[in-house]
Amino acid sequence: MPFRASGQRITLLLLAFVCDLLALGQTLKAVSLMIGLNRNVVKKIDKKRLAALYTEKSEDGETRLRKPER
Repeated sequence: MPFRASGQRITLLLLAFVCDLLALGQTLKAVSLMIGLNRNVVKKIDKKRLAALYTEKSEDGETRLRKPER
């Protein structure tokens, strides 16, 4: 299905909504209660979101934290 998020049993639109709420500073519990998703599902989404923001692949293929800009 083209509208399903990869690795999840939710739609891309719901995934984007959860990510937006987490980016605004909502807690995992608040998002899970608001949307009706299990807290572990929201936690998994948040971990992927944070990994995409703050990690990078090095030349040898290992994942490491990005250096801060300042």
